[in-house]
Parts: sequence; C-alpha cells; structure tokens
Amino acid sequence: MSKRICTALMVLAMPCLALAGMFTLVDGDTTANLDTDSEFGIESLMSQATDHLFQHWFWYRIGPSGPEIPVTTLTMQQFSESLPASNSYSGTFSATGVTFQINITLEDDPAGDNTVRCQSTLSVQNTNAVGDLDLHLFAYTDFDLNDSIDDAWVRIDSNGAVQAIAGIVSRETLSPAADAFSVAIYPDLVDLLNDGFPNNFTNSDSLGPADNTYAHQWNISLAPSESFDVDIVMEVTPTTNFTITALDKTDTETTLTWWSNPVEYYTVEVKTNLLDPNWIAVPGMTSMPGDVGAMSVVIDTNAPVAYYRIVSSDAP
Repeated sequence: MSKRICTALMVLAMPCLALAGMFTLVDGDTTANLDTDSEFGIESLMSQATDHLFQHWFWYRIGPSGPEIPVTTLTMQQFSESLPASNSYSGTFSATGVTFQINITLEDDPAGDNTVRCQSTLSVQNTNAVGDLDLHLFAYTDFDLNDSIDDAWVRIDSNGAVQAIAGIVSRETLSPAADAFSVAIYPDLVDLLNDGFPNNFTNSDSLGPADNTYAHQWNISLAPSESFDVDIVMEVTPTTNFTITALDKTDTETTLTWWSNPVEYYTVEVKTNLLDPNWIAVPGMTSMPGDVGAMSVVIDTNAPVAYYRIVSSDAP
C-alpha cells in the first residue's frame, strides 16, 4: 500500500470536519495543490510533471497541556478563502481567542529552469479582549523529492532545512528562526502532532537516507490584539545548482561556497584568463564528496585575478 493511500485512510478515520476546499496554484509549468479541507495543507509541489512534496502545513497548541491541532481541521467560527491570482492563495481561519491568516505564493523558475519556490506566510493574532495567549506553533514538512520516498538525506536547524537525493535539493528557510525542531522517518512526526497529547521538540537535526520528515516549533506569548508572523520559503532545484553562492578573497586565500548534495562529487576548476577555453583542476580539490546544504573550500592563492567554477565529477 502506498504512502499516500495509507495516509488517506488515516484521515478518513478521523471525525469529518467539513471546511474550506481544494485549490490549485499555477505559475508557468509549476503547480501546487492545496487541501484546506483536511490537515494536509499543501499536498503537492510540482515542476513540470514531477511532484516533490507530500505535505506541508501548520499545527498549534494553546497552553502547556492539550493536543496540537491542525489549523484547518478545527470547527472554526468563521473562515474565508480566495485566490487573488493564479499562483496565490489567501485564507483566514478563526476560533475562540485566535485568528490565523495564511498567504501562499508559487513561483516558477526562480533560480533557473525547472526550479520551484513556494512561500507561505502565517500570521497568528490573539483576539482575546484580556489575557495573554500562550501559543505553540508547529510547521511540518514532508518532501518526497522526485516523487520518491527513498534515500533522501536531511539536515535541519532553527533557520530551516536542506534535503537531498541524487540530482535534486530542497531548501526551506524560516523567518524568524524556530525555537525547536525535529526530524523523523515518516509517519512518526505527523503521528506525534495528531496523537492528542502535548508535544515539544528536542532538536534532533539530521537523518538519512530514508523517508525523512521534519518540523519546527515556535513558543510565543501574545498580548491581546498582538500578532506573530512566520515566513517559510521552500525551494526545490531539480538539478544540483553549482553556482558559487559566496566568494571571499584576501591577499593570500579565496573561499568558495556553493550548495551541494551528499550523493554527488565536486571538482573546483580555475583559470586566470576568461578567453582561455581551458579550465584547470585546483590541486587537492578533485572528486570531493558533497554534503547536505552549503559546502565551502579554502584555496591558497596569490594570483591577482582568478576565475573559479564548480563542476560535477565521478567518485575517486
């Protein structure tokens, strides 16, 4: 039985809380499907015909006790939803003492062909006339890169997460940074959020390769009428991006940084004349194993002008 069928059966076993609906965001050849009639939230993120995301959504808890609750499976007092444009969604959901405003924007090719970016902004407001709101907010993500649950590495911290399989990388960036985070093999984390008990994360930060999922937690106290905003940017690069993201040079050394992938190898090449068609491998920097996320090398050099590039290479 597939992962998606198993999860669908689990959702069907829950009490029926009819609310909201199904939406599809489109930008170029990129699409995202959104299910606000359940806990799924964003349930696909597609570049061309390839789906990279199984689920991304929000849970919350008020106070130290009581369960976490998906934002869109409450019996809400009021809600409204709209598609301001073909690539954007806006929804407002209210319950006793709290209102959630969710805005989602999809972008095609933000970093080159076949890349996709999805930005979610969640604003939470304490609507109580008196009394602070002890709010615990959770953002859960389950990437299935290249529509596969196999062999994905993940690294997570308070600022976001990086996940990778051969030839593809996903990056999630948070603002503000989370107070805690966790990573686990599916379905452990989503089951934890739905188990009816209060949970707090303890900063487990890397796992792989497996069908990995991860989540972040914010702990906030909101005064009456005060709001808290979380901005999450998810970006998928279907082919490894060899672009140098940072270059720091002193009189004696140069530091290069780029996004890498743990199942690939890299070689640094250099030339001093852009008109020269030949690149030369930097000694000691050939067939270097990649990492999850950013990778850096330091090159000792006294050359007044040098041009560098990162190329894919075979294992040594």
